[in-house]
Formats: sequence, C-alpha cells, structure tokens
Amino acid sequence: MKKIVIVFAAILISGLTLFGAGCSVYSLYPGRKAFIGISMPNNTAQRWVRDGENIANKLKSAGYATKLVYAGNDPALQAKQLDDMIDAGAKCLVITPVDSEPLKKSLNKARKAGVKIVSYDRLIMNTDAVNCYVTFDSVITGKMIGQYVESHLGLDKGKGPYNIEFLAGAPDDNNASNMHEGILSVLSKYIGTKQLQIPSGHVSFDDTSIARWNSDLAGERMAAIMDKSYSNGVHIDAVVSEFDQYSYKVTDVLQKNGYKPKERWPLITGLDGETDAARAILKGTQSMTVFKDTRVLSDSCVEVVNTLMNDGKINRLAGGRSFSTGIMAVPAVLTIPVVVDTTNLRDEMIESGYYQPEEIGIE
Repeated sequence: MKKIVIVFAAILISGLTLFGAGCSVYSLYPGRKAFIGISMPNNTAQRWVRDGENIANKLKSAGYATKLVYAGNDPALQAKQLDDMIDAGAKCLVITPVDSEPLKKSLNKARKAGVKIVSYDRLIMNTDAVNCYVTFDSVITGKMIGQYVESHLGLDKGKGPYNIEFLAGAPDDNNASNMHEGILSVLSKYIGTKQLQIPSGHVSFDDTSIARWNSDLAGERMAAIMDKSYSNGVHIDAVVSEFDQYSYKVTDVLQKNGYKPKERWPLITGLDGETDAARAILKGTQSMTVFKDTRVLSDSCVEVVNTLMNDGKINRLAGGRSFSTGIMAVPAVLTIPVVVDTTNLRDEMIESGYYQPEEIGIE
C-alpha cells in the first residue's frame, strides 16, 4: 500500500512538473472547447469576486476550461499569472488590469502566441494586443452620478450654495477619467455659477484621482480635506465618491469630525452596488450607488469570448463603438448600469435575485 501511495505521488508530481513547464491545460480537459484564463485585480472588492466567479461559471457552462486568478492589486504578480496561463495553453485571457504598463511584455507574449485578449471593465492602455473591451458605459455612469447630485441638491431649481468635494478613481484607469468627465459634464455649470463651492479647490481628475482605487488613500485624503478646509466651522454638503469603498471611509471621517446621520448629513454617492453600500443606503449614511449588475456584464463577456473563439466578428457585437488604448481603437461592448437608492433598492438588488435579503440586512 505504501508503495502504491509513493508511485501515485510520483506520478502526480511528474504531472504538475509537466504542467508547470508548459504542458497545455487544454489537454487535461478532453472535450472542452478551449482553455480561458480570467485575471481579476483583487479579491478584496466584492464586485471582482462576483465578476470572476460569474465569468468562470458561465464559461464552464459554455464548455470551456477556465482558471480564475486574483492579483492582489500587485501588477507584477498579475503579469506572472498571465505568463503562466499563456504557457499553460490559454487561448483567450479575460483581464481586468491592476496597472497597464507592467503587463506589456505579457500582452506581447500573448499576441505572438495567438492568444485573444478581452479587457474587462478596465481598458488595458498603450497596447495593440487587446481584441475587445467589455465594460459598463463609464461616461453615462458619471452622468448618472452628476444628475443624482443635481436633482437631490435641487441645483436645477437654483438651490445653493453647497460645499462639495470629489474623490475620483485611479489615474491610470480610463474608466475613472471617463466617469469623472461624465460627472463634471453635469455639475460644471453649477460650479461656474457658484451654486457649488469646492473649499479644497480640488475638482479636476488629476487633483482628485486616487492611485489604484485605494480606499485607505481615499480616507486619508478626505481626512486631510476636512482638516484643511472644514476645520473652521464650514459645513460639507456633498461628497462625490466614485467608489463604494471610498464612501465607507468618507463616513468614518465625517463621524470623527462630529457629523451625525440624519443631522445635516452630507449627500454621499458611490459606485458598484456592494452589499455594504446597500446596508449604508438603508442606514442613511450613503445616499446612492451606481449598481453594476455583473451578471449582465459577464453575459456580454462570455458572448465576446465565444465570438473570438469562433468567427471573430467582434464589430457585430460592438456596433461600431470603440475606445482607444493610445495605440489602437478597440471594439467595445457597453452595458448601462442603474442608480440605486432607498426608492428602488429592494427591486434592483433583492427582487432581481442579485442579493439575498439577509446579505444586506433585510429580514
């Protein structure tokens, strides 16, 4: 019996060695269409966990072999993970980049090997290796946030002045800059007429962006803004937070500065529709979130992968829409998210089956 175990272990180790040396994982899944690698930036943001699992499960149901990896917000690790999947015989890689620049060598390697690249919800920049971009429409997302602020502060009815601050996304994420552009396309006219005051003076994307969507950095920036611009009794009326995880930090900072929910509590926006955001909306510490139903986006992603693995006619899905990586125009398949607040949270997040009631504190 001991000899059998030793022999089995030797075979297993040999197989793992062959796999590590570049043996195609596709050959390990007879009957599968192809091996598809999925690379998400981290598993700390709830949406990337859900996105990755949704894509992997739907691709498996469609007959593909899959491998799902998370990069821990480490671009060097993500590049290594991509290299490993290319060596293992991946025919297509679905990638949400941590940072585009460190992925260049891996992307060139993929292109030379004939591996198709789908950029998922964040466009990989400065490369000609991307075959399709699947995302929510970030400009429209920004406009939704801007319009919510406009309506709920009564700016369109001439109300104000209000003090407002902005916390934008990562400087190397095209989605973040496009979303901020969408927000300002709505709110700039009120800033110009002084209905909106910005005591910190930070309004441009360059001044408000936060590296790698880091929520801790967002909290530190918010604390610095409060110390510098609101320590003399000036009241903050709104925070345009462009990420749910920023919003939680904003709430913490405001409470440390003596603000209390339901007592002139500022309007606080958000993005992604996390369970914690839903809880915060119900509690009254966050006003809204732009809910990205990743089931819809993962459906689009699977359709794109199927197309790339078959006839390759992506423009049929993109309908002529494209985004530039700075080197080439990439066909883009766009999805529209939805604004969620107390008025429609139950319908959009619970009745739709996206969350169970207990996940967001509803009994």
